[in-house]
Amino acid sequence: MTDTVSVRAEVAPPPVVAVPRTPFVVLVLLAVAGGVLGILLLNTKINENAFVLYELRQEQATLDQREQQLDREIAQSSSTAQLEAAARQIGLVDLRDDVVHLRLPAAPAHDEPAQQLEAQG
Repeated sequence: MTDTVSVRAEVAPPPVVAVPRTPFVVLVLLAVAGGVLGILLLNTKINENAFVLYELRQEQATLDQREQQLDREIAQSSSTAQLEAAARQIGLVDLRDDVVHLRLPAAPAHDEPAQQLEAQG
């Protein structure tokens, strides 16, 4: 009898490849740091614009009050009594009671220019 020796073939595991982790870790840290700095910058700009908006609203409120004050002054100055007093101050007089209506007789129509044109034509 022949002895058969059975040889069993084993598959060798793949060789371990040493992947450097340092570049990946640095890349992740840079991405996180960039994101945090971006959010911080965005937040700073938003807060800065909030202060500008607050100042502009205060200025608008002041201008609205000034506009209302000027509208009141215009209304007061436009009253009949104020206008009459201002007119008297500068020397104007009220002639409403001294109005005289003149009736002129109708003047005859003169056709002299028309007659001259007919004579030339």
